[in-house]
Amino acid sequence: MDLPAGRLFLLNTNCISDLMTRSGGSKFYYNENPFDARELDTYVESDNSVDTITEAFNATASCHYVTLPIHVNNNINRRTINTSIPMGYLMFVNAYNPAPADASWVTYIKDGFKRTEALVALSLNEILNLVSAPLLDYDGNIYYTTVIGGQEWIIESLRTTHYADGTAIPNVLGDIAWPADITGAYCWYNHDIANAPIYGALYNWYAVNNAHGLAYFTRGGVQEAGWRVPTVADWTALVTAIGGDYNVAGGYLKETGLTHWLAPNEGATDEYGFRGRGSGNRFVDSDLGDGFDSLHEYLDAWSVDEDPLDITHAFSIFLSNNTPYFVHWEHEKFGGMAVRCVRDV
Repeated sequence: MDLPAGRLFLLNTNCISDLMTRSGGSKFYYNENPFDARELDTYVESDNSVDTITEAFNATASCHYVTLPIHVNNNINRRTINTSIPMGYLMFVNAYNPAPADASWVTYIKDGFKRTEALVALSLNEILNLVSAPLLDYDGNIYYTTVIGGQEWIIESLRTTHYADGTAIPNVLGDIAWPADITGAYCWYNHDIANAPIYGALYNWYAVNNAHGLAYFTRGGVQEAGWRVPTVADWTALVTAIGGDYNVAGGYLKETGLTHWLAPNEGATDEYGFRGRGSGNRFVDSDLGDGFDSLHEYLDAWSVDEDPLDITHAFSIFLSNNTPYFVHWEHEKFGGMAVRCVRDV
């Protein structure tokens, strides 16, 4: 049978029970609520091939959660509340009818077992992009994102080694050369490339605020406009979107557990899917040499804005393993810190 009008299925590992080839496409069995043993499998036929569906399935399974702006009481005229939903609990999305086109019905499993419908202030395509179409940087590294308020953020630190125009960013190794650079540089924490997919790269501010541009992403093979290194205003908007309390906002943005943070990882809930990790930094003096310090203790991340009162410094933010605070800060421009990218949605 045909797919229900306006409905796109999100292929989650706990939803699909079987997938097979049929003439002209494929056929798959699924369970709308795999957490309820009383639910029976049903099936749909698709014009997409098994390979195409499997590719989408694998991409969706790689994203662990998504943050959606859900209208209070499913009323299009009410405010929205950002709600983080595990990807495995998302079932499918329906286009909102009637218009506006920037709203959708999302069916998901709430509290581990209850099938729930929610009116979300995103178009069907925007939701599908979030959960099944990753971003690629210039080097081909994959990133997933989360929408918080009116912003979309990458949920891991940038690790490109090229500027937006394809110019290579110098990888500066020595502890004397690092603070002397004023043209733009990056490095991996402790010069270990194995840290790249976990913590991203550490960039100095001259790479962040470079004429070649740093934020470059494609989605579905097409460059996606609007991505940038955050300003102080962007960071402030993020805190405002999650409640505005700087005493707890850092905890809301930190990844939980002690895999990428030292104990106690105070107040970490990661309820917005931002997945902040303790990626450390690089300055001059440190226990490791070459200026590396604070792995698993701090997430230091740049703002593109420089300090107007001291042109040797630029603004940044940091999260700590010891507090749930979100802190606006400033550092010397030669410092090596993480970069998170953002765009307006």
